[in-house]
Amino acid sequence: MHPVARQLRWLVEGVCKELWRRSDNALCNGGKVVDVPFELEVGSDFTHVRIPTPRSAVTIVFLPFWLCFWLAAEVLFVGVLLRIWPEDVVQRGAGADSPFALLWLVAWTIGGIRMLRAWLMQLRGEEVIHIASGRLRIRRGIGKRGRVFTYAVRDIRDLR
Repeated sequence: MHPVARQLRWLVEGVCKELWRRSDNALCNGGKVVDVPFELEVGSDFTHVRIPTPRSAVTIVFLPFWLCFWLAAEVLFVGVLLRIWPEDVVQRGAGADSPFALLWLVAWTIGGIRMLRAWLMQLRGEEVIHIASGRLRIRRGIGKRGRVFTYAVRDIRDLR
């Protein structure tokens, strides 16, 4: 194995162990992390590392229930705004048609979408580190989608 690849493997193993240690995942055995999953591929001109997102059983179980109640509240509020519900089912407040109500609905929807994304990250999220052509590219996301951060390798200092 090439010396740079060996150093990268050591660094990635350390990062993975720290991430999994900090999560409330049950991979710790007496304070020692066992079998941290990651994939390392080293070619002649590239290095590719794939690290799964640390998972929390509490979050994976709790968020779907929370999202159901969140969606129910949103559907109810949209019904109030569009006057779908009869007057005897839902009593409209004085501010139901105000600009604040629409702003609140937009913020509520964005919050729900972000929490859905957080839940999906817990299920299938990963971090992919790719080094090639003098560039370090880090992608955090679900499957092939996600945020990509690109850095010039020559500008990276004090990597710990």
